[in-house]
Amino acid sequence: AASAVAADAEAALLAATGGTLSAAALLARYCAALHGRLGTYEAVAARVGLDRRTVKRHVEEARRARG
Repeated sequence: AASAVAADAEAALLAATGGTLSAAALLARYCAALHGRLGTYEAVAARVGLDRRTVKRHVEEARRARG
């Protein structure tokens, strides 16, 4: 079951990005998505194991990339 979920997540990611997303861009988008759901940099940082300032940088990077 876990491998099916991973395969679905991979297929969705590749379909959404065309397979061209860098690791840095992926992390930035993930942090931004979590920030939208959780509401604070601190909550995201606790979830992903990063410093809140690093999370803030990634969220701002994702916002700049989206325009």
